[in-house]
Amino acid sequence: MFCLLRRLLPFLVGAAAGAYLAQNYRVPSIRGLAQRGLDDARR
Repeated sequence: MFCLLRRLLPFLVGAAAGAYLAQNYRVPSIRGLAQRGLDDARR
């Protein structure tokens, strides 16, 4: 039982951290970044 918990705990912690970050991190818009880069390059 301990061996199973030892292997499962890092996965569960990682999944919980990933879910938290996915809900609370504002992912930048790739299209917006590309458009801004093109606008800056044209100037």
